[in-house]
Amino acid sequence: MPLTITPLSNVLAAEATGVDLREPLDDATAEALNHAFNSHAVLCIRDQHLDPGQYVAAASLFGEPVQQVNRYSRFPEFPEIGILTGDTRDSRGERIINGATWHTDHSFTKQPPLGTILYAVVIPDKGGATSFCDMRAAYQALDDDMKRRVDGLKAVHAYESSRSPRRMAPRTEEEVAETPDVVHPLVRKHPRTGDPALYMSTTRLDHIVDLDREDSNALVDTLLAHATQPEFIYDHEWRVGDMLIWDNRCTMHHANGNYPIEEKRLMHRIMIEGEIPV
Repeated sequence: MPLTITPLSNVLAAEATGVDLREPLDDATAEALNHAFNSHAVLCIRDQHLDPGQYVAAASLFGEPVQQVNRYSRFPEFPEIGILTGDTRDSRGERIINGATWHTDHSFTKQPPLGTILYAVVIPDKGGATSFCDMRAAYQALDDDMKRRVDGLKAVHAYESSRSPRRMAPRTEEEVAETPDVVHPLVRKHPRTGDPALYMSTTRLDHIVDLDREDSNALVDTLLAHATQPEFIYDHEWRVGDMLIWDNRCTMHHANGNYPIEEKRLMHRIMIEGEIPV
C-alpha cells in the first residue's frame, strides 16, 4: 500500500497510512512525512508496531530525539522515551491528568522541542482524546490592532508559572538548575514555513515583559480565550498503534481525562530537538 496523507479536519491534523516505520524509508517517503508534518502541524502515522528502539529510530525521521527532563518518567534503556500513564491518583483516589490544561511542551526551556511524539500503547475503550489548537490560525484571526499590539512583545516562561492552574511535578536540584526562567517572543515565526503563530502556555507563561501584572494577565487571558475557540481546535481520538507528532511551535494541546477510572492509558513520549524561538 502506498503512503497516503489524508486531512483529519478543516483546522489542522492529517493521518498517514501505508507506511511501516519498522522498515527503512526511502528519501521520498521521509520527505513526504516531514512535509505533511510542517503543513498540517499534527500528523498521525497509523497502525505502527514499534519496540522502543524502533520508536526512537522512527522519531528520528523528524529530527534529533532529546532526553526527557524528568528522570523519574524515563524509559529504562532509552532516556529519550518518557512513560505517560493515567495511573497517578490524588489523596481522594481521583485520577491526576498530566497536561490537562492548554500548553505547548517545554516552553520553559531556552530551546523548546520543535515537536512531541506520542505512541499509543494502551488506550481506554472510550474517552481520553488529546485536543489541539492551531496558533497560526488564531494569530491570523486577530484584528489588525491586536496584531500590532502583540507583534514584538516578549514573555517570561517558567517551569511553574505564577499563573499555572495546576502544580508541576517536583524537580531535583539538578533539574531545577537545568531549567531557569526564559524569555520568548509572544508571536514566533515558524522556521520552516515562515508562518507567524501565537506562542503561549497556560502553565508556563508567567507574564509579558514590560507590562504591569494586571495588564499582562488581561492580555494573556484575552489571547488564550481567543486561541481556544472551537474553530481552531481538533480533537484526536486515539487508536492503539498511533504514532502522532505535533508541532510545538504553532500549536497548543491538552489531554482529556474523560475515560473510565478503571481503564488503562499508556503512551510513550519522545521530544524532538528544536530551535530558539524567534
